[in-house]
Amino acid sequence: MSFNLDIENDELIPIENNSFFRVDQILNENEHLIQYYIDENNVLLFSNDNNLDVYLENIGRPLKKSKIDLTASSSAYQDGNLEIYLDCCYDSRNRLNWSSICYTMSSAEERLKDFSDSNNWVNGFNPNGSPLACDGSGKFLSDFNLSNPNDRMNSVIARNVFARFHENINYGGRSIVLDARNGGSRGFRKLRKVRHRGTWGNRISSIRLTN
Repeated sequence: MSFNLDIENDELIPIENNSFFRVDQILNENEHLIQYYIDENNVLLFSNDNNLDVYLENIGRPLKKSKIDLTASSSAYQDGNLEIYLDCCYDSRNRLNWSSICYTMSSAEERLKDFSDSNNWVNGFNPNGSPLACDGSGKFLSDFNLSNPNDRMNSVIARNVFARFHENINYGGRSIVLDARNGGSRGFRKLRKVRHRGTWGNRISSIRLTN
């Protein structure tokens, strides 16, 4: 099923026809819908994780299960595998440092699981009280005068991983997927243009990375 799009003010706007209203009904009825982006023009919709897993198995690209393979989870959360920005268009001035060891209160995986927990985003300090020296790319939340980045993401890039972006904390609610496990990169330059059931700009509350 497909529906047509129009361009208005540099945004893709759905043309409201019968196909659009059917897709809109599916989106509204499923609070855990998964939108798997094959490319900018083709999206697969899955009602639950099991259906997504079956599809990935059928195309020969199953996800590694982190509960069995502990390295699958840890290796996915590497700095180069994900870039997140508080503004559109991959603006380096608004790139957020999410993976640095300077965040001493939690692991990178824990931080991405709950953007709303400000304790996860506290910069660490040496025992003598001086700030830790960090070489991590991007900026800390303090650089943006924020306590946490919840609902502030506006562009993202994934590399070498299966990246799933959720509207709620703890991987809850609806989600959108970028599969970059082929060694390349996939991204949403303007999340506000990802418009199935509202825009995904300023909407992401947790991110899960998998090999």
